[in-house]
Amino acid sequence: RTVEERRAGAEPGTLPLPSIEEGLIADQLVAYNAGIDTDWQDLMLQNGQQQSHQIGVSGGNDKILYNVSLNYFEQEGILKGSEFERLTTRTNLDIDVNSKLKVGLSQQIAFSDRDDVRSGSTIGRIFSNLPIFKAFEDDGVTPTKNPLNDSFGWNPLNDLIEGNLIDHERFVNYFANIFATYQLTDDLKYTLNIGPQYQSLRANEFLGTNSTRRRGGLNQASKFNRAITSYTIENLLNYNKTFGNVHTLDALFLFSAQDIRSEDNSVSVRDIPSDTHTFNNLGAAGEITSVGSGLSEERWTSFMARFNYSFNAKYYLTLTGRY
Repeated sequence: RTVEERRAGAEPGTLPLPSIEEGLIADQLVAYNAGIDTDWQDLMLQNGQQQSHQIGVSGGNDKILYNVSLNYFEQEGILKGSEFERLTTRTNLDIDVNSKLKVGLSQQIAFSDRDDVRSGSTIGRIFSNLPIFKAFEDDGVTPTKNPLNDSFGWNPLNDLIEGNLIDHERFVNYFANIFATYQLTDDLKYTLNIGPQYQSLRANEFLGTNSTRRRGGLNQASKFNRAITSYTIENLLNYNKTFGNVHTLDALFLFSAQDIRSEDNSVSVRDIPSDTHTFNNLGAAGEITSVGSGLSEERWTSFMARFNYSFNAKYYLTLTGRY
């Protein structure tokens, strides 16, 4: 139903459809008559692919068991310029020091890099740009900017030019469990668990003058860094005893402590003297749009006790308390 039909209160289809000349503005009509027919999805999208490789080594003897593995993962997204890489290594180690003491380690560290043209502006242009929007200049190589002089239009191919749009994240994640178990007596066992963890995120973004988000305006750049460190320490005492072949008591006592520290900082600027500086010369920017930093700290301690009692392996009672 056309606007004129709605205004006139007419039924759909009663008024004649506007001609091409009436429906397009001057620049659009010129492009239409020139036969421009751009397939933006074909230009901006690709077949995604991924690969994964893993290698591992394991072995040991009656005293030591070990397992070490390395994994590499790479993915290219369906949007050109979108890439993700991750390298992960895992280690497991168990050692029987003697008949009473056992120690071990389980840890993982992962490094990941993401380069993306994930800007909603880029995706939006692929599906909103008209097919009569000319993609390249007359040389057939250089992307146009806004040939239709559309206040909201911009050629997303500019985001694929190196340095025009950078959206990069690097993430490091490490965590481990280090443990030791000592058999104090036949009925009493002590276990110590230590769980350190470290996370680091570095995010850099640059929006060049000709990117879809700046559309010829002043360039922008930003940096964001966050580091999270934490650890958990658990002390466990386990008592297990059978009395008279019919009474069994299994008691567990736990004391744990946890510390978490998160620190971050960020800066955003506008009007960097040259797009070639990207996010590596923020001090030269003409305007600092935002600066931020933060610190968060948490500390927790807890106590737990659990009692499991059974009579003749038929009747069971469990009591648990935590503070």
